[in-house]
Amino acid sequence: MFSFFSAAASGISRFLSEGVRMMATVHPTASSLVPLLQSLEDPAVGQEEHTDAYLTIANRLSGEDGKHFLPAVVKHFSRLGKVFQAHIVSPNVELCQAALQALGFCVFHSAIVSGIPDGFMEEVLASLNSIVVKSTDKNTCTRALWVMSKQTFPSEVVARKVPDVLKTLEAVRSREDLQSVIMEHEVLNVVIRLLEQAPGPMGEGAVQWARLVIPLVVHSASKVRLRAAAALEMGMPLLLQKQQEVAAVIEPLMSS
Repeated sequence: MFSFFSAAASGISRFLSEGVRMMATVHPTASSLVPLLQSLEDPAVGQEEHTDAYLTIANRLSGEDGKHFLPAVVKHFSRLGKVFQAHIVSPNVELCQAALQALGFCVFHSAIVSGIPDGFMEEVLASLNSIVVKSTDKNTCTRALWVMSKQTFPSEVVARKVPDVLKTLEAVRSREDLQSVIMEHEVLNVVIRLLEQAPGPMGEGAVQWARLVIPLVVHSASKVRLRAAAALEMGMPLLLQKQQEVAAVIEPLMSS
């Protein structure tokens, strides 16, 4: 009789243990994204709830369960893209930054980007440019630059926007209220991303980005110096193609 109860208890223990293990391995899927999406689409929901929804999406995409959550985002991105367009330009700073964070993790994944229309990508880049130029919040501008540096859009889409992005980076350089080590680091990250994706247009704009990068090679912050050196090394073949034009612009900067 004792052995019967002992065996039964052992079986129940194994059953419970297996159940707990299975519950622990349940991954976020479409069912966990849909309520967040519905919240973001509902104008009656408060901005704080919208902010929390975006932070949850960002955390899931960047966390250990990202590969399990990713297919749900791919499936529903046509809906998610619409709320992104509205919220990344929100006057509410916390909502804007949370939306930018979630957007950055989305456009980093090629599986998501492969299903996004070119027109939407161009609108995103245009919105990011506008945010950087117009926003008075330094963290918002930094976050927008971060999204630019993380996107994996097709080269042909990015190439069409290189002149606008370079103008934006020049605008950042001219704004005293935006100057910081983090901002300069993100500017360099954007330059490197553009060099990787669109070397042709970046060759045409060599003078513009050289004016941004070369003075930062002697920056007081080591991480800025190293990033500037990396950008310079990557772009050197393009700079050599416009050596005289670049030299004419850079010599006055280096002597000042």
